[in-house]
Amino acid sequence: MLAAILVLTRMVALAARSASLTDVHNLPGLTDGELLAKGDYYANKKQEMDSAFVCYTLVANRYHDKKANGDNTRNCILAQRSIGLIYLFDYYDFPNAYLSFLKAKECAEADGHRDLLPDILLNIAVIEGEQTMLMYNHSHTYNKEVFMLFKQAFQAARQQRQYATMVLCMLDLLSMTTSGDHLNLIGEEMRAVMHDIPDSIKPLAYTRQAIMGLRAMGTDHDKAIGCFNEALRLARRDADPYELPSIECMLHNYLYECFLRKGDLPTAKSYLLANLKIESDNNILIERSATYGRLYDFYTTHQPDSTMATHYRLLQLESNYDIVNKSMLASLDKTKFRHELLNMQEEMRAVQQKKEARSIIIILMSVMLAVIALFSWKLYTKYRQLARSNHQLYLNTQDLIAESDQMKLLIRQMKTDHTAEPPEEGEGKAGGGPTEATYKNIKMEQHDIDHLLVKILSVMETSDAIFSEQFSQETLCQLTNSNRVHLSYVLKQNGTSFYTLLGKYRIQEACRRMNDHERYGHLTIEAIGHSVGYKSNSSFIAAFKRYTGLKPSEYLLARKM
Repeated sequence: MLAAILVLTRMVALAARSASLTDVHNLPGLTDGELLAKGDYYANKKQEMDSAFVCYTLVANRYHDKKANGDNTRNCILAQRSIGLIYLFDYYDFPNAYLSFLKAKECAEADGHRDLLPDILLNIAVIEGEQTMLMYNHSHTYNKEVFMLFKQAFQAARQQRQYATMVLCMLDLLSMTTSGDHLNLIGEEMRAVMHDIPDSIKPLAYTRQAIMGLRAMGTDHDKAIGCFNEALRLARRDADPYELPSIECMLHNYLYECFLRKGDLPTAKSYLLANLKIESDNNILIERSATYGRLYDFYTTHQPDSTMATHYRLLQLESNYDIVNKSMLASLDKTKFRHELLNMQEEMRAVQQKKEARSIIIILMSVMLAVIALFSWKLYTKYRQLARSNHQLYLNTQDLIAESDQMKLLIRQMKTDHTAEPPEEGEGKAGGGPTEATYKNIKMEQHDIDHLLVKILSVMETSDAIFSEQFSQETLCQLTNSNRVHLSYVLKQNGTSFYTLLGKYRIQEACRRMNDHERYGHLTIEAIGHSVGYKSNSSFIAAFKRYTGLKPSEYLLARKM
């Protein structure tokens, strides 16, 4: 019969585990924070602790990867602590709970997360305290080692100014001094709670009342009872609902001791029975077993009743069996459970690698886009600057063309004022290029210089011969009835030379033809160059750039702007 019950229990446990794990196969792709939040959600539902365990384990197992990559390991340590809490309060697996807390403590110390140490040290002390209760079958029995662990957790919380944790440590220390003994060992801690902690900490009010009640217990039972009742009222107002049952049981134990010392046995017993109801309603197994032990002592020592003593002794043994049985149920089929967990870890690792690869690609693309955008902006800025410069050069060229038109008018006027004169005797046709010595021997009146200059400019302004590829300095000498020496001398006197002057008029004409889209729009840049006397396109472009500051293509673009 017992074997059938165990088999049935095993099947029920496995079915519950399978049901609770149905939703966790989508977990590998979640972040640490999301997994912790989901684990807390499952843990608060109470019936899905295995799912919470999986969430926390997935985060905790990322510790070494994060450590190797230099990432923050805080969430991994929090997850490791949560695993210990599940082992402790839900699986009653004290060895694994202790190992989990110890691992969390070592990681927190190694990685500099010292603010996590007070809570972890408190959890380790709680484990030792729970084991002590099971060992002695009595609630919150004083044990020096456990006592020192709680004091150590209190001092760690004090260093970090974690006032709420200080109060929790004090409550546990007080629970180990139910009869008011050993208060002298926590004098410093009680003074810190009474004077150093801000009043805004919610658990503080009923904790201070409990301290005052314990101080009065040895001398004034009525005052102690009043303090404990006030602490009960404040706890029901301020305490966290999850912590309230344990706090009520602790204060009931104080009241039990007070009424026991006063000799009011029925009232004292009523507080133990009230504890039994609270512990049964909230499934506090270890505390319930300890309360059965207190009732066994009550009916054995204070109000002898062998029947009731035997009854509560049997209930205590049954409660202990329930604790052990629950621990065994939590360990059923661990191999299969761990196999599922490993599979999910592999999935999670693959998803994480994909996420990292995707993140790297996104970062690289973002950098490339930023570089392209910056480069494009610089090109656009450069283009705008060049366009403005080109447009200004175009306007300057137009001004030069306008000045050339004015020069034509001036030349026509000068023609009417000067009559053509034949060259003087001794002047020959163009030979070699004139030298400085030749220029020194030339004697020309200013009237003659102006007259020849008018002829030269007249040819340049009115004759289409200058746009022929065969036009040369000799041709100009023939058209002006002069010689090469006088021609060069006059041009030099006016700050120019034959080729400079010829290039200027040819480029001006090229600009006019580029502007006259109706007549010359069908011609290419090279054809326009040929039409004004340039034999090659490269020489035309070089001359155009020299006189206007723009290439022919840039000039056309500036004209369109």
